[in-house]
Amino acid sequence: MKILVIGSCVLDMVVNVDHLPDKTEDVNCDDVSLSLGGMAYNVYNIVSLFGCEAIFGCPIGKGTFANIVKNMLDERNIKPIYQINDMDNGVCMCFVDNDGERCFISRHQAEYLFDEKWFSDIDMNDVDIVYVSGLEVEDKNGEQLVSFLEKINKPVLFAIGPRLKHIPKSLIDRMYKLKCILHLNEEEALSLANKANIEDSADELFNRTHSPVIITLGDKGCYVKEENDQYYVEGIVANVVDTIGAGDSHAGSIIACLNQEVELKEAARIANIVASQVVQQKGANLSIDNFKKAVKKYHEINNIMLYQK
Repeated sequence: MKILVIGSCVLDMVVNVDHLPDKTEDVNCDDVSLSLGGMAYNVYNIVSLFGCEAIFGCPIGKGTFANIVKNMLDERNIKPIYQINDMDNGVCMCFVDNDGERCFISRHQAEYLFDEKWFSDIDMNDVDIVYVSGLEVEDKNGEQLVSFLEKINKPVLFAIGPRLKHIPKSLIDRMYKLKCILHLNEEEALSLANKANIEDSADELFNRTHSPVIITLGDKGCYVKEENDQYYVEGIVANVVDTIGAGDSHAGSIIACLNQEVELKEAARIANIVASQVVQQKGANLSIDNFKKAVKKYHEINNIMLYQK
Protein backbone atom coordinates (compact mmCIF):
# COMPACT_ATOMS: atom_id res chain seq x y z
CA MET A 1 0.00 0.00 0.00
CA LYS A 2 1.11 3.55 -0.75
CA ILE A 3 1.51 6.75 1.24
CA LEU A 4 0.03 9.88 -0.35
CA VAL A 5 2.00 12.97 0.68
CA ILE A 6 0.09 16.15 -0.15
CA GLY A 7 1.79 19.51 0.21
CA SER A 8 4.66 21.73 -0.75
CA CYS A 9 8.18 21.50 -2.06
CA VAL A 10 10.04 24.79 -1.85
CA LEU A 11 13.53 26.11 -2.27
CA ASP A 12 15.06 26.51 1.20
CA MET A 13 17.66 29.25 1.50
CA VAL A 14 19.38 28.42 4.79
CA VAL A 15 21.30 31.30 6.40
CA ASN A 16 23.50 30.53 9.41
CA VAL A 17 23.97 33.45 11.82
CA ASP A 18 25.35 33.91 15.36
CA HIS A 19 21.98 35.27 16.47
CA LEU A 20 18.81 36.58 14.92
CA PRO A 21 19.23 40.33 14.33
CA ASP A 22 17.28 42.99 16.19
CA LYS A 23 15.50 45.73 14.29
CA THR A 24 18.01 47.98 12.39
CA GLU A 25 20.92 45.67 13.35
CA ASP A 26 23.35 44.46 10.68
CA VAL A 27 24.82 40.97 11.03
CA ASN A 28 27.13 38.87 8.90
CA CYS A 29 26.20 35.28 8.18
CA ASP A 30 28.47 32.26 8.48
CA ASP A 31 27.03 30.31 5.54
CA VAL A 32 24.26 30.31 2.95
CA SER A 33 23.03 27.14 1.26
CA LEU A 34 20.21 26.09 -1.05
CA SER A 35 18.26 22.86 -0.66
CA LEU A 36 14.87 21.33 -1.24
CA GLY A 37 12.44 21.90 1.61
CA GLY A 38 8.82 22.23 2.53
CA MET A 39 6.99 20.10 5.10
CA ALA A 40 5.61 17.67 2.52
CA TYR A 41 8.93 17.21 0.73
CA ASN A 42 10.69 16.58 4.04
CA VAL A 43 8.11 13.92 4.92
CA TYR A 44 8.33 12.36 1.45
CA ASN A 45 12.11 12.14 1.77
CA ILE A 46 11.83 10.30 5.08
CA VAL A 47 9.17 7.78 4.00
CA SER A 48 11.27 7.04 0.90
CA LEU A 49 14.30 6.31 3.10
CA PHE A 50 12.14 3.80 4.98
CA GLY A 51 11.51 2.05 1.65
CA CYS A 52 7.82 2.91 1.53
CA GLU A 53 6.08 3.45 -1.80
CA ALA A 54 4.91 7.04 -1.79
CA ILE A 55 3.10 9.45 -4.10
CA PHE A 56 4.41 13.01 -4.04
CA GLY A 57 1.30 15.18 -4.34
CA CYS A 58 3.00 18.52 -4.93
CA PRO A 59 2.63 20.78 -7.98
CA ILE A 60 5.44 22.85 -9.41
CA GLY A 61 5.37 26.26 -11.03
CA LYS A 62 7.32 27.83 -13.86
CA GLY A 63 9.98 30.47 -13.32
CA THR A 64 13.32 31.17 -11.65
CA PHE A 65 12.74 29.30 -8.39
CA ALA A 66 10.65 26.58 -10.05
CA ASN A 67 13.52 25.79 -12.42
CA ILE A 68 15.94 25.34 -9.52
CA VAL A 69 13.45 23.14 -7.66
CA LYS A 70 12.73 21.07 -10.77
CA ASN A 71 16.44 20.45 -11.40
CA MET A 72 16.88 19.29 -7.80
CA LEU A 73 13.84 17.00 -8.07
CA ASP A 74 15.12 15.61 -11.39
CA GLU A 75 18.40 14.68 -9.68
CA ARG A 76 16.34 12.59 -7.24
CA ASN A 77 14.03 11.15 -9.93
CA ILE A 78 11.00 12.77 -8.27
CA LYS A 79 8.19 13.99 -10.50
CA PRO A 80 5.76 16.70 -9.31
CA ILE A 81 2.12 15.81 -9.66
CA TYR A 82 1.25 18.82 -11.87
CA GLN A 83 2.86 21.72 -13.76
CA ILE A 84 1.41 25.21 -13.20
CA ASN A 85 2.61 27.47 -16.00
CA ASP A 86 1.50 30.94 -14.85
CA MET A 87 3.16 31.06 -11.41
CA ASP A 88 6.67 30.55 -10.03
CA ASN A 89 7.56 28.46 -7.01
CA GLY A 90 8.03 30.15 -3.68
CA VAL A 91 11.11 30.30 -1.49
CA CYS A 92 11.69 29.89 2.24
CA MET A 93 14.47 31.84 3.95
CA CYS A 94 15.56 29.84 7.00
CA PHE A 95 17.65 31.66 9.60
CA VAL A 96 19.55 29.34 11.96
CA ASP A 97 21.37 30.62 15.06
CA ASN A 98 24.28 29.13 17.00
CA ASP A 99 21.90 27.05 19.16
CA GLY A 100 20.44 25.39 16.07
CA GLU A 101 17.08 27.14 16.52
CA ARG A 102 15.48 28.60 13.42
CA CYS A 103 12.85 30.94 12.09
CA PHE A 104 11.37 31.14 8.62
CA ILE A 105 10.30 33.82 6.18
CA SER A 106 8.29 32.20 3.41
CA ARG A 107 6.66 33.20 0.16
CA HIS A 108 3.93 30.76 -0.90
CA GLN A 109 3.40 30.30 -4.61
CA ALA A 110 2.46 27.43 -6.96
CA GLU A 111 3.60 24.69 -4.60
CA TYR A 112 0.84 25.51 -2.09
CA LEU A 113 -2.04 25.24 -4.56
CA PHE A 114 -4.34 22.22 -4.73
CA ASP A 115 -6.74 20.79 -7.31
CA GLU A 116 -8.52 17.45 -7.02
CA LYS A 117 -8.14 16.78 -10.75
CA TRP A 118 -4.36 16.37 -10.31
CA PHE A 119 -5.08 13.14 -8.42
CA SER A 120 -7.60 11.66 -10.87
CA ASP A 121 -5.15 9.04 -12.17
CA ILE A 122 -4.36 7.72 -8.69
CA ASP A 123 -6.19 4.59 -7.56
CA MET A 124 -7.13 5.51 -4.01
CA ASN A 125 -7.66 1.83 -3.24
CA ASP A 126 -3.87 1.59 -3.26
CA VAL A 127 -3.46 4.39 -0.70
CA ASP A 128 -2.93 3.37 2.92
CA ILE A 129 -2.55 6.76 4.63
CA VAL A 130 -2.39 10.45 3.66
CA TYR A 131 -0.13 13.18 5.01
CA VAL A 132 -1.16 16.84 4.97
CA SER A 133 0.01 19.90 6.90
CA GLY A 134 -1.75 22.95 8.22
CA LEU A 135 0.11 25.18 5.77
CA GLU A 136 -1.86 23.64 2.89
CA VAL A 137 -5.17 23.78 4.79
CA GLU A 138 -4.46 27.45 5.55
CA ASP A 139 -3.78 28.40 1.95
CA LYS A 140 -6.29 29.57 -0.64
CA ASN A 141 -7.27 26.09 -1.83
CA GLY A 142 -7.61 24.72 1.70
CA GLU A 143 -11.35 24.16 1.47
CA GLN A 144 -10.92 22.11 -1.72
CA LEU A 145 -8.18 20.07 -0.04
CA VAL A 146 -10.32 19.25 2.99
CA SER A 147 -13.24 18.33 0.71
CA PHE A 148 -10.94 15.96 -1.17
CA LEU A 149 -9.84 14.30 2.08
CA GLU A 150 -13.47 13.88 3.09
CA LYS A 151 -14.27 12.35 -0.29
CA ILE A 152 -11.46 9.77 -0.39
CA ASN A 153 -12.07 8.73 3.24
CA LYS A 154 -8.53 7.57 4.03
CA PRO A 155 -6.63 7.75 7.34
CA VAL A 156 -4.90 11.13 7.57
CA LEU A 157 -1.92 12.30 9.60
CA PHE A 158 -2.43 16.04 10.06
CA ALA A 159 0.71 18.01 10.98
CA ILE A 160 -0.91 21.25 12.06
CA GLY A 161 2.24 23.38 12.05
CA PRO A 162 3.07 26.75 13.62
CA ARG A 163 0.44 28.99 11.98
CA LEU A 164 -2.64 27.87 13.92
CA LYS A 165 -4.30 31.27 14.04
CA HIS A 166 -4.22 31.50 10.23
CA ILE A 167 -6.17 28.26 9.64
CA PRO A 168 -9.96 28.80 9.48
CA LYS A 169 -11.60 27.15 12.49
CA SER A 170 -14.26 25.64 10.24
CA LEU A 171 -11.58 23.71 8.34
CA ILE A 172 -9.85 22.52 11.52
CA ASP A 173 -13.22 21.27 12.80
CA ARG A 174 -13.72 19.35 9.55
CA MET A 175 -10.26 17.83 9.92
CA TYR A 176 -11.23 16.68 13.42
CA LYS A 177 -14.28 14.92 12.00
CA LEU A 178 -11.99 12.96 9.68
CA LYS A 179 -10.57 11.36 12.85
CA CYS A 180 -7.12 12.42 11.72
CA ILE A 181 -3.99 11.53 13.66
CA LEU A 182 -2.73 14.84 15.04
CA HIS A 183 1.02 15.48 14.97
CA LEU A 184 2.16 18.71 16.62
CA ASN A 185 4.75 20.15 18.98
CA GLU A 186 4.28 21.19 22.60
CA GLU A 187 3.63 24.87 21.90
CA GLU A 188 1.11 24.04 19.19
CA ALA A 189 -0.68 21.49 21.39
CA LEU A 190 -1.05 23.84 24.36
CA SER A 191 -2.32 26.61 22.10
CA LEU A 192 -4.75 24.46 20.13
CA ALA A 193 -6.21 22.71 23.17
CA ASN A 194 -6.09 25.84 25.37
CA LYS A 195 -4.75 23.77 28.24
CA ALA A 196 -1.88 24.26 30.69
CA ASN A 197 -0.04 20.96 30.29
CA ILE A 198 0.75 18.21 27.81
CA GLU A 199 -1.46 15.52 29.30
CA ASP A 200 -4.60 17.67 29.43
CA SER A 201 -3.90 18.99 25.94
CA ALA A 202 -3.61 15.49 24.54
CA ASP A 203 -6.84 14.44 26.26
CA GLU A 204 -8.68 17.44 24.87
CA LEU A 205 -7.42 16.93 21.32
CA PHE A 206 -8.16 13.21 21.44
CA ASN A 207 -11.73 14.02 22.45
CA ARG A 208 -12.02 16.14 19.31
CA THR A 209 -10.62 13.56 16.88
CA HIS A 210 -11.07 10.19 18.63
CA SER A 211 -7.76 9.28 17.06
CA PRO A 212 -4.13 9.23 18.27
CA VAL A 213 -2.44 12.48 19.24
CA ILE A 214 1.37 12.75 19.01
CA ILE A 215 3.05 15.72 20.70
CA THR A 216 6.77 16.17 20.07
CA LEU A 217 8.91 17.50 22.92
CA GLY A 218 12.33 18.06 21.36
CA ASP A 219 15.13 16.15 23.07
CA LYS A 220 12.61 14.96 25.69
CA GLY A 221 10.97 12.75 23.08
CA CYS A 222 7.22 12.79 22.59
CA TYR A 223 3.90 12.18 24.31
CA VAL A 224 1.29 9.94 22.72
CA LYS A 225 -2.40 9.64 23.54
CA GLU A 226 -4.26 6.62 22.21
CA GLU A 227 -7.76 5.39 22.94
CA ASN A 228 -6.76 3.09 25.79
CA ASP A 229 -3.27 4.31 26.60
CA GLN A 230 -1.14 7.42 27.03
CA TYR A 231 2.61 7.54 27.49
CA TYR A 232 5.86 9.45 27.14
CA VAL A 233 8.46 8.05 24.75
CA GLU A 234 11.98 8.99 25.79
CA GLY A 235 14.01 11.22 23.50
CA ILE A 236 17.60 10.95 22.34
CA VAL A 237 20.37 13.32 23.46
CA ALA A 238 21.83 14.97 20.36
CA ASN A 239 24.42 17.57 19.44
CA VAL A 240 22.04 20.06 17.84
CA VAL A 241 23.33 21.74 14.69
CA ASP A 242 20.08 22.72 13.01
CA THR A 243 16.44 21.94 13.92
CA ILE A 244 15.04 22.47 10.40
CA GLY A 245 12.88 19.51 9.42
CA ALA A 246 13.00 17.77 12.81
CA GLY A 247 9.22 17.74 13.21
CA ASP A 248 8.70 16.71 9.59
CA SER A 249 11.14 13.82 9.95
CA HIS A 250 9.30 12.71 13.08
CA ALA A 251 5.94 12.80 11.28
CA GLY A 252 7.38 11.02 8.24
CA SER A 253 8.82 8.28 10.43
CA ILE A 254 5.47 7.77 12.15
CA ILE A 255 3.68 7.44 8.81
CA ALA A 256 6.29 5.08 7.40
CA CYS A 257 6.12 2.84 10.46
CA LEU A 258 2.32 2.76 10.46
CA ASN A 259 2.42 1.92 6.76
CA GLN A 260 4.66 -1.03 7.66
CA GLU A 261 2.28 -2.12 10.45
CA VAL A 262 4.54 -1.09 13.34
CA GLU A 263 2.67 -0.37 16.59
CA LEU A 264 2.40 3.32 17.42
CA LYS A 265 4.51 3.20 20.59
CA GLU A 266 7.37 1.58 18.69
CA ALA A 267 6.85 3.98 15.78
CA ALA A 268 7.26 6.88 18.19
CA ARG A 269 10.55 5.44 19.49
CA ILE A 270 11.85 5.11 15.95
CA ALA A 271 10.66 8.63 15.06
CA ASN A 272 12.50 10.10 18.06
CA ILE A 273 15.74 8.47 16.90
CA VAL A 274 15.35 9.65 13.30
CA ALA A 275 14.53 13.22 14.40
CA SER A 276 17.59 13.23 16.67
CA GLN A 277 19.73 12.37 13.66
CA VAL A 278 18.20 15.18 11.58
CA VAL A 279 19.07 17.88 14.13
CA GLN A 280 22.72 16.81 14.09
CA GLN A 281 23.16 17.88 10.47
CA LYS A 282 22.65 21.01 8.41
CA GLY A 283 19.32 21.16 6.59
CA ALA A 284 16.24 18.97 6.65
CA ASN A 285 17.19 16.40 4.00
CA LEU A 286 18.44 13.35 5.86
CA SER A 287 21.01 11.52 3.78
CA ILE A 288 21.03 7.75 3.31
CA ASP A 289 24.20 7.51 5.42
CA ASN A 290 22.66 9.48 8.29
CA PHE A 291 19.47 7.45 8.02
CA LYS A 292 21.58 4.32 8.40
CA LYS A 293 23.10 5.84 11.55
CA ALA A 294 19.57 6.27 12.93
CA VAL A 295 18.73 2.65 12.11
CA LYS A 296 21.95 1.50 13.81
CA LYS A 297 21.10 3.61 16.87
CA TYR A 298 17.65 2.02 17.02
CA HIS A 299 19.11 -1.49 16.97
CA GLU A 300 21.66 -0.57 19.63
CA ILE A 301 18.92 0.74 21.91
CA ASN A 302 16.78 -2.33 21.28
CA ASN A 303 19.66 -4.64 22.19
CA ILE A 304 20.26 -2.73 25.43
CA MET A 305 16.56 -2.89 26.32
CA LEU A 306 16.44 -6.61 25.56
CA TYR A 307 19.51 -7.18 27.75
CA GLN A 308 17.97 -5.19 30.62
CA LYS A 309 14.79 -7.26 30.41
